[in-house]
Order: sequence, then C-alpha cells, then structure tokens
Amino acid sequence: MLTYFYNDLLFEVYHFISQSNILILNKSSKRLQIIDKRIDKYINQNNDDNMNNDNMNNNIDKILYVSCRDNNIYILLRLIKRYASNLNYDYGLDGACFGGNLKLAKLMIKLGANNWDCCFTSACVNGNIKLVMLMIKNGANNFNHGLKIACGYNNIELVKIMIKYGANNWDSGLSGACRYNNEDLQSLMIEKGATWCSYCENSAFCH
Repeated sequence: MLTYFYNDLLFEVYHFISQSNILILNKSSKRLQIIDKRIDKYINQNNDDNMNNDNMNNNIDKILYVSCRDNNIYILLRLIKRYASNLNYDYGLDGACFGGNLKLAKLMIKLGANNWDCCFTSACVNGNIKLVMLMIKNGANNFNHGLKIACGYNNIELVKIMIKYGANNWDSGLSGACRYNNEDLQSLMIEKGATWCSYCENSAFCH
C-alpha cells in the first residue's frame, strides 16, 4: 500500500516537471547513486550510531525547503521517492513561497502543507502576488504583518491588497517603510493615521 502512495507522490511531482527536467532524470544510475549518497550524507550528519530521528528529520526538512525554494525538481523527486514518510511539506511550501515557485507551492499544498500564515510571510517577502493570494485563499490572515513587509519592500500593489483585506496597523507599516527609506509609503501610512515609528523610535511627524 505504501508503494502505491509513493508512486502517487512521484506522479504529482512528474506532473510539474518540464521536458528539460525530465531529461535530467534519464542520467545514469551511477549519477543517481552519487546524488543519493550526498543526500544521505547530509541527512545523517551529526547523528550517532543510534540515529537521532529529530536531527535526521530536521536535515530532511532543510533539503525539502531548499529544493522547493530553488526549484530543484530533481532533488525534490529523489527526496520524495526515498523519504516520503519523513517529509513535513510545510517546509516545502515555505521554501516555494520564499522562492516564488507557484507550481511547487500548489504541489506542497496538495501533499498536505497547511501552515498558511508562516508561508504567507515568505510569499510577501518574495512579492509574488499570486502566491500571496493563494495563502489568503487557504486561510492566511496576518494582514498587518503583510502590510509591514509590503511597506518595507516598497511593494505598492501588495500594500493595497493588505489594506483591502483589513490591515490597519499603520504604525507597523510606517516602521517597515522607514526601515528601507520608502518615503512615499511613509507618507501613505501617516495619512492613514500612523503616529509612531518603532524602527527609528520617532513620532510620525519626524518623517
């Protein structure tokens, strides 16, 4: 039964692989063995002979995060094929959001990821509006934090979305805009009602 589960996971991954990446999968078995050994070496580092499961799972999560962040479909495929029962797909979703990989984000959700607010933060940092909306659609609602990030990265479109969904912590938005010296957004936050900037610890009137 578990074999069928693994095959289903692989089918989902293959669905998102481009033709060019499929060619990579046709490399020699020797190359597969080298890649697998490197994955195993990283996963098993800092573990004693009895294998500390917490350390192992933490290392697996790191690989999942990085492979989704960097859109490395090949490593992701090997990871799912060999460690599917150990994977926490929330890390994959977070990595995909931080890297701006919408297709991989959807895949991670399909595989069970559901840490919406954490991944919403990563999507806001990346600035990919489609990813941000995907997180909101699934339940993310930390809009004030999103506003602060959007102001910090001078993402006007994202600022408008956060306000549309109810963000109203103008002081937080002002702090984000001040940190990265975004004068237009500082003015907008002050117009909305910001009175204090925690970043420079000054009144809004000093901006």
